[in-house]
Amino acid sequence: LLRKCQEILSHSVFTKLKNYLDNDMTQSLPEFGHTNHSFIWYCCRHSIQHLLANGNLDEAQILLVNESFVRLRLQNTGLLRGTFQHCRDCAKLTICLMKRFDSWRSNELQTADEHNNGISGYSLFPMEEYENKELKSSGAPDILAWKECYFKVLCIISTILREKAG
Repeated sequence: LLRKCQEILSHSVFTKLKNYLDNDMTQSLPEFGHTNHSFIWYCCRHSIQHLLANGNLDEAQILLVNESFVRLRLQNTGLLRGTFQHCRDCAKLTICLMKRFDSWRSNELQTADEHNNGISGYSLFPMEEYENKELKSSGAPDILAWKECYFKVLCIISTILREKAG
């Protein structure tokens, strides 16, 4: 039940928040039955948590690197709390991506091992087959690309904080 609720919330909140951010934050959101401020407050505090809990790592990454979302979050949660929460969510996404990569790598090694079990004279090191695979085309999470995005996120936060400091 909790998983289903996370799925519904993550999809609904992400879709509406992404549309809101893409439309320069000018549209009204009456379908929530609340004011825009309540929706924005909730999204700024909880949207990334819902996405990560549901395994929607790509959508979480889209929001975390969106400068409009970062600005909105810092504006609605306060500079200190917003910065802390955004950096914490980026770190949680990194952990989720690493777990997904470890799981992918484990599956690849198991597949290579099963493939080599019936072949005489195969390498004792299934990592050789794993290392020769094209990571991007095989479904492995691109952790290096995320780390570059994470650096950009920190630069966005730094820019916003400098603007606010005057």
